[in-house]
Amino acid sequence: MQSVERPSKGVFYAFKIGPVPTDEEPFDLYVGMREGWMAPPVSGVTASQAMRELAKHGEGHELRCERRLAKAGKRHGFEPAAAPEWAATVRCGLSVCMALGSSLGSDCMLPAGELARASATFLAAAPWQYWHADLPMKFEVSGLFERTFEGCIMGSGGREYGIALYEEQGAMEKLVRLHRAGQQKQAAQMKCVVVTFDPAPDFARDVLVEAIGVPVLPVPARVERGRMDPPMAADILVLAAALVAASGLTPSTQISIGGVSDGRGSVTAKVTAPRA
Repeated sequence: MQSVERPSKGVFYAFKIGPVPTDEEPFDLYVGMREGWMAPPVSGVTASQAMRELAKHGEGHELRCERRLAKAGKRHGFEPAAAPEWAATVRCGLSVCMALGSSLGSDCMLPAGELARASATFLAAAPWQYWHADLPMKFEVSGLFERTFEGCIMGSGGREYGIALYEEQGAMEKLVRLHRAGQQKQAAQMKCVVVTFDPAPDFARDVLVEAIGVPVLPVPARVERGRMDPPMAADILVLAAALVAASGLTPSTQISIGGVSDGRGSVTAKVTAPRA
């Protein structure tokens, strides 16, 4: 999240993410922020030391923190309180980014939060029950990005759920043809962005349940030449908008529109599905 001039009034909210597992020792990350501004995160110290450091950035603000930091924060002027929506969104997005690894760019934090919220909407709607994954759908994206994809809703097989968006028109017909011919390697070469879902890791489970209601981790990726690469912030926002749009599809609704916003602007997706 980009740092801007520090505000002089309002709530300064602190929260913790962790313990986050690593190849060596797990660690806790302490974060303090005001709406639109985030202080440098603190790690490698005790909770009390972290809260003391964060309090310096919150001078002149109402100091609030999540309840599990109440004891450590009390001596430094923090009072426990529920997270404001802007803090909950950042905490959710940061947890997703940390669960996915360091390969995501710093600009992916807010998009990741929107993707998590969109994932909950998609999983609750379960649109895969109406369409087979082989059926092509048109996704028209507008707003911050203008793109048209041919995509599909995954999940009809009952194993992997999500959405795949292909830049090549006629991609779904080509995919079906390649798979039927046993040419899976060639099918894997087709360029797309995709999001599927994994169980949330322990350190992110409670955050995701509080933010979106389900302990699932959205896993976005950019697939090209048979390799899965980390997505860019734009890819994550497009996938989030596509999930929201697809959530509105029913056997009697073949066109649905959904959108998300990450603070820089909005992204809207219009999906047109074949008859169920």
